[in-house]
Amino acid sequence: MINSSHVQASIKYVFNASSLINLENLRQLRLLDQIGDRIVVPKPVKKEVNKPRSGLEAWLSHNRKRVINFLPEEGRFYLSLQRQRTPKIGDGEAAAIAVAMNRNHTLVIDDKAAMDKAEEHGVHCLTTHQFLQLPLFGWET
Repeated sequence: MINSSHVQASIKYVFNASSLINLENLRQLRLLDQIGDRIVVPKPVKKEVNKPRSGLEAWLSHNRKRVINFLPEEGRFYLSLQRQRTPKIGDGEAAAIAVAMNRNHTLVIDDKAAMDKAEEHGVHCLTTHQFLQLPLFGWET
């Protein structure tokens, strides 16, 4: 029998800008520290959210190891996603989708068009609300 808490503990999460902004607005960024090594933020996402004197700037500064560069195949897929016109998605969404797809990580994203695009490519997605309901933080849904 598979232990669901063990499976849950092995999942890594890629965040896009909207999900990080929503966590900041909900004052829940500190929860990410509880699962720190399982959080991934692509560099283009960092560029979108790294506003001076914000909670996200402080969190990103404290969690530099979570910000990652593309692997070569992720860079190619990212550029391919950026060029697609329907639906047009932002740089951060394209970056997060490329990383999640290549590394088989779960994508935490709140933009519906980008979520649909990710799911078209087989990426497992959660909204910020769904992510916060996971049993990662000591409570069950």
